[in-house]
Amino acid sequence: MIDIAAAKQALTKTSNRDVNAFAEDMVHWIWSRSSRSRPKNDTSRTLSKNAADKLAELGKLKGAEFGKAYIANEVAYHKVVARLRPN
Repeated sequence: MIDIAAAKQALTKTSNRDVNAFAEDMVHWIWSRSSRSRPKNDTSRTLSKNAADKLAELGKLKGAEFGKAYIANEVAYHKVVARLRPN
């Protein structure tokens, strides 16, 4: 749900076609996998809190500044999540 909230924010904050396309792809990709159960643990709670803080920070930005920060945040978030996944 973290990515969906960020993507929805992106769709309202930027008119950049590439950023909008990425955000739409994120929503579709996540919804297509939403049947997986999501663990509720300290790590997931920390990720959720950090995401809420980042959404508030991104909410203050507009246009290209927002787009650049949004994409950078998504890349960083997915790197963290990828490291947390078991092999």
